Amino acid sequence: MTGRSLELMYQFLICTSSAFVAVAMFHVVFPKKRKPEIEDEECQFSSFVKTAAKHGKSTVISTVNELLDAISKAMDTQHTVNMNSKPKLRNDMIVDQIDLEISRLSDRLFTILSEATIESLPLLQLVKKGRRLPCCALDIGGTLTKLVLFKPGGGERDLKCETYDPDREFCSDADHDSGSIPVRLTSTDVIHLKLYSFETKKIHTVVEFLKARGICNVRISASGGGGHKFQELFQREIGVKLSSIDEMRSVITGVNHRLLTGSQEAFHYRWGLDAERKAYVSFAGKKSPFPYLLVNIGSGVSIIRVDQMDSYRRLSGSCLGGGSFFGLCKLLTGKYKFDEIVEMSRRGNINNVDLLVSDIYGQGFVKDIGLSDDLIASSFGKVAVADHSSETFCPEDMVRSLIFMFSNNLSQIACLIAERERIENIIFSGGFIRNNAYVWSKISFGLDFWSGSRLQALFMEHEGFLGALGAYLLHDKHEEEGEGLSAASEEAPASPGS
Repeated sequence: MTGRSLELMYQFLICTSSAFVAVAMFHVVFPKKRKPEIEDEECQFSSFVKTAAKHGKSTVISTVNELLDAISKAMDTQHTVNMNSKPKLRNDMIVDQIDLEISRLSDRLFTILSEATIESLPLLQLVKKGRRLPCCALDIGGTLTKLVLFKPGGGERDLKCETYDPDREFCSDADHDSGSIPVRLTSTDVIHLKLYSFETKKIHTVVEFLKARGICNVRISASGGGGHKFQELFQREIGVKLSSIDEMRSVITGVNHRLLTGSQEAFHYRWGLDAERKAYVSFAGKKSPFPYLLVNIGSGVSIIRVDQMDSYRRLSGSCLGGGSFFGLCKLLTGKYKFDEIVEMSRRGNINNVDLLVSDIYGQGFVKDIGLSDDLIASSFGKVAVADHSSETFCPEDMVRSLIFMFSNNLSQIACLIAERERIENIIFSGGFIRNNAYVWSKISFGLDFWSGSRLQALFMEHEGFLGALGAYLLHDKHEEEGEGLSAASEEAPASPGS
């Protein structure tokens, strides 16, 4: 065993034993008080310690020792509290002080841990070794294909990527261009990735796009089902080998990287009359976003609990997702482009098709039962009771009603699972919410309503490209762990269609 291995083992033993001592002190002093909260702190703190110890961060040892000192001081306050106080009051004061110390020191451990986990990403290993970075990565979904492309000269240091022609434009670049995203690799290295979007049913357009830039005979990381489905096509047409990477791992890696490094990435959306609708929340180098709930709304819905950078498990899902919404919209409107449907929704009025509480009880009476007049009692309820021989309904109204119905349903499911798991941060992602402020507002309203204003929805600025970003960051990871490897955790059974 090497000296380095012994050092890591020593750190691990010290850190974990210190954490267990802290936990034991909790249970000795407060054997029957606030057990769920204590167990939560125990689980989160031990997780930080163990994971950081694996990275050989010696700072963790002093941080744990500082926590133990704080707990000792808190217990000493028993002798300074007014002895006429009730025992329960004295115990609660000590618990609150220990809670405060754990929160403060856990944030410090989180900063250590986040830096270590970012440094461990496969792409960072290429930077450290001075190797060329991959030119691009793909996320090939059932409806859309997202591509991230290295943009030369976008950072302080001129990092090189695999050879391609960045100046040669594809004939319809403007139709697919979705801007760019800065990606921090180290404290001194920031690269920029160009973002492109294509319809998967026109996958040959992606092949031609790569061919036009001379991206041939290389290996490209690809997440999503298309990473398997189109391997033969890319190999045959341009000699590109698609290295399939687990879809959920790609998305979560992309989300985590942006949460830990991007100051203008995660945001709450205000649905009132405020001039500034987006309220950004920064986790970079500050508080921990973990654990959080990721509600990924693609064709179906997957709900994932994420505890750390590479620790997650699927909790639930639903077959009522973006595919269901898009399919119903096609049947009701005859429109076949998602952007057209989103534009139609902006002109709609749900009051023309949805049955409101005031339609059932009349105006004013609803205050007595704790409901507002404009609360929806039944989506499409007015259609159900209409005389169809004389009434017609506007497609724009129906699309807007569908958006509210799906958003309200998903926010309620997310709320129930978050409360069961005792999780505060809930991030919504997926094609259904892409660039759709109305969806943001309805999900935000729904989560606020169902949680009694205890929870707020979070959205991501670069939503839609996080899977492709994750695939880019995980480039070469399949060589280390096996292609298409999933997280080492047991998943919940999938709902049909999710």
